[in-house]
Amino acid sequence: MLLPTAELKSRLKQQFSDSRRCWIYSAFVSQPGIDFVLGHRREFSSDRLLVRCDLRDVVTGACSLAALRSALDAGFEVRLSSALHVKLYFFDEKLFVGSANLTGKGLALVGYCNDELSTEGKPTARDAEIAENLWSQGTEINHARLIAMQEFIEQLDTVSSNALASWPESIFVEERDLYCSDFPQNTTADSFRWNDIEKFKVSPAYLWLIRSVEENGGSASFGWLSKKLHTDVYDDPAPYRRNIKELLENLLDLVVAFQPDGVFVEKPNVSSVVFLRD
Repeated sequence: MLLPTAELKSRLKQQFSDSRRCWIYSAFVSQPGIDFVLGHRREFSSDRLLVRCDLRDVVTGACSLAALRSALDAGFEVRLSSALHVKLYFFDEKLFVGSANLTGKGLALVGYCNDELSTEGKPTARDAEIAENLWSQGTEINHARLIAMQEFIEQLDTVSSNALASWPESIFVEERDLYCSDFPQNTTADSFRWNDIEKFKVSPAYLWLIRSVEENGGSASFGWLSKKLHTDVYDDPAPYRRNIKELLENLLDLVVAFQPDGVFVEKPNVSSVVFLRD
């Protein structure tokens, strides 16, 4: 069943009031979205909020740190996952999934709203397993971390805030599954993530490359890396091997272009070999 925004909002309001379980996974979160939830929840037994909340989301206003603070203050557990693109509302007897973020525009809580569609279903054991896996890979956001995030944002100038795509390791170190979307896609829309060496050095793709070459004793052939990458990515269904090779080629092209301190690429024959730098 397809639900337009107004109908989704009405059904969510009822579930917020009646359901004990309330798991919200939303890439973007705003204060009107959180206020909508808190205004209709009767109790907060084990409520969850999983957000993407990358640095650019906060700088551009797509994700509100004040809204996350309100959720924490109310008793929500809040976690971050930089790979998140899900919009999921998971209750005792119902779940809703679609395109609507927990924002004023996403749920028609403000004057101007987006055209969104969602579907309604009854949660199964498999649905709960998938939701649990996503949650298990999230990194906790607590009040201390929110303060550190806010202080980091405030010290950024316009140039540096546009250049950075990731929180510094002093604030966040994520441990989650690896996805094809973590690698450069060689498209114009994806270019923002890969136009700066500092962003490149903290990307999951580059960190994966460093760890893999270390694991193989300090050097690794293109064939060995592509086989390992095909095993390491969590995408379901699994990508084709040719797609994996394209992602790895894109990554190694950036290594050649940026010449980072960690690794370098040589082509002794036709294929590439990656080495750790001394």
